[in-house]
Amino acid sequence: MIISAAVPNIADLDAFLQQEIMSEGVLLAHKREIGRSQRLDFAGSRPDFMVFKRREAVQACHIIELKDGHVFDTKKASAERQAMQGFIERNAQHIQYRFRAHFCAFNQDNRQAIWDGFKRRITLEEAMTGREFCQLLEIDYDAIVKARRADGADNVNFFLSELIKIDSIRDQLRDLLG
Repeated sequence: MIISAAVPNIADLDAFLQQEIMSEGVLLAHKREIGRSQRLDFAGSRPDFMVFKRREAVQACHIIELKDGHVFDTKKASAERQAMQGFIERNAQHIQYRFRAHFCAFNQDNRQAIWDGFKRRITLEEAMTGREFCQLLEIDYDAIVKARRADGADNVNFFLSELIKIDSIRDQLRDLLG
């Protein structure tokens, strides 16, 4: 949500897609808004983000799968790429933009490591670091990382408080803690 709050969001993706030319700038459609679209064909999968960018009369649509980690087993890496390519193939006719697919490992700063982590099932050009993602969105990567760190303690507290609501987990924790 930190990223979504830092970039103008598309409120109605279907209405946006009816435009042939977008205004200069960067707009973001997140997974929830993408899922509301009646124009797009998901066939069971939809990307985390669609980034629409217009600069110097060039319109591009970047399809982003966002991950915290970057190491996947071969089957998962192949499935991720197939889902992405399938989404693009099914929807290219609906969108008047130059398409680019990206697999962003937000916490990895080395594209080669991302490529290797995906078992080279994606192209090196499809690998994207968190810093590159933020550059695409024209937002400050370091500010996003700082905000995520600040939220870390709250996230741990929330996670633990939800875990102890589960009777069997609470009992196991009691046994472990004596």
